[in-house]
Amino acid sequence: MSIRTALPTDAMHMVEIERAVATSPWSLAQFLSSCHSASEDCWVSYEEHTGVVGFAISQRIVDETTLLNVGVAPDQQGLGRGGLLLAAVLDKARADGSQRCLLEVRASNSAARHLYERAGFVQDGVRKAYYPAVAGREDAILMSLDMKLWN
Repeated sequence: MSIRTALPTDAMHMVEIERAVATSPWSLAQFLSSCHSASEDCWVSYEEHTGVVGFAISQRIVDETTLLNVGVAPDQQGLGRGGLLLAAVLDKARADGSQRCLLEVRASNSAARHLYERAGFVQDGVRKAYYPAVAGREDAILMSLDMKLWN
């Protein structure tokens, strides 16, 4: 398994993963735009025999990095891929001079929240009824990491 910069040719695989794990998935156009963007970094978790099994997308603005999207194929979850993708994002953020990393996560996504907390993220707030959900709307938990605290 390796983590590498995503290529535009990876976008369709990213969409497939996103559709399998997200309630309101990004479109192919959104993934392609991120792969081509000068202000966004896209990473994939790649397995030689399986191909792309996860992705992470972040955006840096001045001295802050925002984690925009992360996804790991359902059959690959729980194997540390999310943590490796997060580490790639945070390592790049630090190298680029970011002072803080921000994200939002569904309140119901306890696995992702636990991953972020283990990395040192803390909850900063809540956006009520932010995400579309199967039955109505769901809150977004706002989290941040002071980059001085990242390994």
